Amino acid sequence: MFVGGYVPSYRNPAAVDYSKLSHVFYAFASTNNDGDLLVENETSTFITFKTASAGKQRFLSLAGGGGHAAFSSMTTSVSAIQTFAENCVAFCKTNDFQGIDMDWEGITTSADSTKFGSLLRALATELHENNLTLVVTLGYGSYGGDFYNVGALKKADWIQLMVYDQTGTWAASPFGNHSTQQHVTDAINYWKGRGYTSESKIVIGLPFYGYQFNSTAGGLASGVLYSEIVSAHPNLSCDQDQTGLTVFNGPETIRQKVIYAKTNGLKGVMIWELGQDLASSESKSLLRAVSLAACDQPASCENVVLGLTEKSPAIQLVKNPVDEVLQVSLEGLSRNLFSIELMDVTGKTFFTKQNSFSDNESIRVDKPAGVYFLRFTFHDRHTKVMRFIKQ
Repeated sequence: MFVGGYVPSYRNPAAVDYSKLSHVFYAFASTNNDGDLLVENETSTFITFKTASAGKQRFLSLAGGGGHAAFSSMTTSVSAIQTFAENCVAFCKTNDFQGIDMDWEGITTSADSTKFGSLLRALATELHENNLTLVVTLGYGSYGGDFYNVGALKKADWIQLMVYDQTGTWAASPFGNHSTQQHVTDAINYWKGRGYTSESKIVIGLPFYGYQFNSTAGGLASGVLYSEIVSAHPNLSCDQDQTGLTVFNGPETIRQKVIYAKTNGLKGVMIWELGQDLASSESKSLLRAVSLAACDQPASCENVVLGLTEKSPAIQLVKNPVDEVLQVSLEGLSRNLFSIELMDVTGKTFFTKQNSFSDNESIRVDKPAGVYFLRFTFHDRHTKVMRFIKQ
């Protein structure tokens, strides 16, 4: 499964666990009016990044949230656009990078929309002629997506959706989580509605940070790293996405998003950004949660996978299956259920179903006799695990 992660130039690239990633993005690079490629911290951090990430699929990410002005100015010139595209190819070949990530954010005018399309087409032509890859990272909705031409986006090999910052980042922000599962669904539906229907070419963005509001009235919130949240609140459970006025994505929510990407045929997930996490060896690490879910391992936190809590609704297995069908009684609970997963004793998931359930659910178990586990996850994120024996 595709698991990408960003390493910005202000982090220590040597501290990242690259073993849990398939693709890595160095952020960011800018330009000038002549079409030169200007890589941040190219003589220090970038050199460390190249050494630490050797063997991974590597991409240079352009622009970022603060890079709008430079690219808007450069793309007024057709010759500068062509020069820039050629410089991107030269950079990839020199540094053993596999491609370019176009992350030009904040396009809100028709003029910049046209410029973006021209740049993207030039990059696609030059990169693809040299067996290199083009990625586009962007938002969705009336601010993040309306001025991005779908025809131009289809020139890229895949797109990455920034499904975060949906609240907390402007003065009238409502209080709540800035990156929910509903936001994921909204982002995909937005681009499908715009005509980008290739779900296998969509990557979902995961935030490794949260926001701290000043009150439940909402408003502009302060960004806070996930590692800082856990440090300040060490007793957080792994299925928790809020503590006081601070909202974030905990390991269980991250796990559910990875599973959603897998079960719905998406390309995968990407992370902004890797320096915001705990060490990947810690049980509450978000990168660890991503890796476990991507590899069909048990839930991201031990206390979730083992959690037969009093809050868990009662579920009945009608019988231990002597044939291939297991009957599960969910009477009165089916509307509240988010997912069912069937796992073997190693924790490997071989059956997943989401969102639509009957009161008496039938699950086919095409497996040998032995011990198996059913994990039920509800919309309020409470989880129940049940053991059964197939005879």
